[in-house]
Amino acid sequence: MLNSILGGEVDFGIIVEPDETHLRELHSEVLLTDPFVAVHPHTPGASPLRWKALAGANLILLDQASGSRRLIDQLLSDLRIEHQVVQEVGHVTTGFEMVRAGLGVSIVPGLAMPETGQFNERSWAYWHYRLGLATLEQVPPMPVRKPAFKP
Repeated sequence: MLNSILGGEVDFGIIVEPDETHLRELHSEVLLTDPFVAVHPHTPGASPLRWKALAGANLILLDQASGSRRLIDQLLSDLRIEHQVVQEVGHVTTGFEMVRAGLGVSIVPGLAMPETGQFNERSWAYWHYRLGLATLEQVPPMPVRKPAFKP
């Protein structure tokens, strides 16, 4: 999407926060902040996962084509978490099935989490990123929702 905006193929797009270089080229407005989620097989009675618990873990991550992969790599680097990427996947559902099979832990955007009940609440930990509207032109302000009538 980012290349389509920069190349003029589209007027605007919804993107995961761009790097500093591209951020200077774009006008953007944050639409929402969403957590990154570490997904692992849940063990009954286990305490909630902490990010540092991923040290040494086999990770199943989205591939480099994903807009969020750069931020996931940055998260792991910032937290100084040594890890091994055992598989890169093109879609989160592939990663979820690999986690379910016990092949490792996955880190995905919260918006990508499966339906309730597939993973227990203790199966994830949070780290937030921003999803925004971006264009080469000035982004108009977001509309304000107004009631249809006055009480």
